[in-house]
Amino acid sequence: MKDHCNKAQKITNSLTNKIFKRKVAPQLISFSDAQELKSYKKQLAQRIIQDFKN
Repeated sequence: MKDHCNKAQKITNSLTNKIFKRKVAPQLISFSDAQELKSYKKQLAQRIIQDFKN
């Protein structure tokens, strides 16, 4: 189970980085603090996982 979580984490990280470079970089998004950025990335990763399941 833990191995599966690590695999999913690696996939979401790589996809998140690709999406950030592709979609977010042209739009200047400012986050007030690191916590806000973390929660945004977490929500993005959850959406990606849901898309994979569908």
